[in-house]
Amino acid sequence: MKTVRLLLVMTLSASLTLGQSSLATLLNSKATRKQAVFLSSGTFTPSANLLALGGWVDAIVVGGGGGGGNGGNGQAGMGGGGGKVVHLMAQLAGAVTVTIGAGGAAHSAGGTTSFGSYLTASGGVAGTSITTSSSTYTVIAGGSGSNGAGTPAFVGGSSSQSGNGGPCLLGFGGGGGSGDGSGRAGRGACGGGKGGGLNTNGTDAGANTGAGGGGGGSSSSSTTYTGGAGGSGIVIVTWFE
Repeated sequence: MKTVRLLLVMTLSASLTLGQSSLATLLNSKATRKQAVFLSSGTFTPSANLLALGGWVDAIVVGGGGGGGNGGNGQAGMGGGGGKVVHLMAQLAGAVTVTIGAGGAAHSAGGTTSFGSYLTASGGVAGTSITTSSSTYTVIAGGSGSNGAGTPAFVGGSSSQSGNGGPCLLGFGGGGGSGDGSGRAGRGACGGGKGGGLNTNGTDAGANTGAGGGGGGSSSSSTTYTGGAGGSGIVIVTWFE
């Protein structure tokens, strides 16, 4: 019970507007931790009890990951950027519309995820193509959710080593791995898609990870090897009542 009360005090400290009666009611109640996870769009409806206790919730909102860039004909695809990750408190006054951003297809940005008008997380940037050579070149790994809206991270590489996806935040929004022309593709982060090797498509990011898709691999022909799709977003709401 002491642990629950400590968490309640931490939650309530987010607002100076709560009256002493609301604080006393929470601390003296047998409050239970509850959580709602949205894998698709819907509505979060707070109970009358939650609203009576102040309406405070903790929300994690993750935008959809960007799709990886296409590769082929001497070009490798860049990994898609991870969607933005937002983690904040919100005081609700009623039902909230939840919109889950879709993962971007190849060469397309991810969709925006929102928790009503309270919190919004933009989608990750799309991967592009990278011209390679037989010696060395610079590859571009997917961005990271902690980097805002999936800003790509530039990583040095060569014809035998591709760029791995940028790091994630709270387990979401990792970047997709870059494609490669020698069979060594970059790895995705936290569910991000792996880049394609020589004559290989990039792989898709995991669903509801907000991670970027892997870039398509390079080839010596005119064949296009597509980037993987980004992962869709997610919303996680936690509260006590």
